This record gives sequence, C-alpha cells and structure tokens, in this order.
Amino acid sequence: MTEGKVSQMPENRECAPRDTLRRAADGTSRWYCELSMLRHPLILFTTWKVLGVVFGAVWLVVLIASAASDALYDFRGALALTWGFVLMALLVGVIAALVYLLLAGCCRWRSIVLYELDDTSLRTIQTPLRFGSAQAEAWLDVMTDGEAAHPGAQALLAATRGGGTLALARVKSVAARPRRGCVRLRYALGCARVYAAPADFDAVCALLAARCRKGGAA
Repeated sequence: MTEGKVSQMPENRECAPRDTLRRAADGTSRWYCELSMLRHPLILFTTWKVLGVVFGAVWLVVLIASAASDALYDFRGALALTWGFVLMALLVGVIAALVYLLLAGCCRWRSIVLYELDDTSLRTIQTPLRFGSAQAEAWLDVMTDGEAAHPGAQALLAATRGGGTLALARVKSVAARPRRGCVRLRYALGCARVYAAPADFDAVCALLAARCRKGGAA
C-alpha cells in the first residue's frame, strides 16, 4: 500500500508539549503545518478547480441550448463558442491569481493548515486569514485538553469548524514525498495532499499508513 520510506511509530506515541503533533485521549491525532503560500498555493488551486467546473457546466448548457435552437449550424459555431469560454476562463484565472498574490502578501506569504485524524477519517481545515502558529498551538491545546480546560476557547473553535473530510476507507495508497513535505493519499477520483512539519513528517506518515490500513486501504 505504501510507497516511499515510511517510519513506524507506536500508536501510543507521546508528544512534547510544543510538538505540532498531538494525540487526544479519544485516540484522535491532530497537527498543523505552516505552508508558504507561494510554494503551496492550495487556495489558488482550489479556486481554479471551482472556476473550471463552473465554466465547464455553463459551456455545456449553452452548447446544448444553442444546438437545440439551431443557433449553431456546424462545427465552426461550436468551436467559436468553446474558444470564447476558454478565453473567459483564462482571463478569470489570471485575475484570481493576481488576487491570490495580493492576499498572500497581506498574510505575509504564510498559511496554516490544521489536521484531525481518527480511525475512520481525515479532516483538513483551511484556517482564516491572519491565523498564525500561536493560534494553531492554542487550537491543539484546546482540542487535546478539552474546551473546559481553556476558558474563552469558543471563538477559536468557531473559526476552525469548517474543513473537508476524507474517509480512510476510500484511500487506495499512501505515498510519502519527504522533499515536498507532504503525503499523498490516493483514492478513486483523485488524491489528497497532507502536509506536516519536518520534525513530525515521519510520525505523520506512520500514522496515516496505519490508519489507512485499518480503514480498509489495500
């Protein structure tokens, strides 16, 4: 199932107080990774994917409607319509890239990604703007010790309640990419990239490999 060298780590690994990888009493492991917004433009890639799906859907609807109303008489008409949508998509994509660069500059070219891993799923949380490592450490403390141990944690938890979830049963393979600081989880319709700080990379790889085996990956 695994590709690349993955170090093994006991399931009951204890983390130092300032570690970016924590394990709660319920068995859920959590960590965060601070990424360069230039080297890892995750938000921009997600925006491009959404724009691509939207433009593709609109193009298909317009093409079908035009063909049904005889507005497109031949292949040249369909090609002209397609090129028009391609040019609009490229223009919007460039604008999105410029906006992303402006946003990255305002955030000092850094973004924080939070992760939660249990026996059945992996949750990835894209944090709000200006969310720094101090807030990430506070989030780890709250989620590890419990909300009752940290009065005033409601605002922090409210800012980190979003995110996408990947069921580990869908994962087909786990590939470690140490130079890029990420682990690729491949499933039927694509792949997910999981990032970790260099000090925790091997431990995160081992956790993902072990949990994906439990979740049903072959």
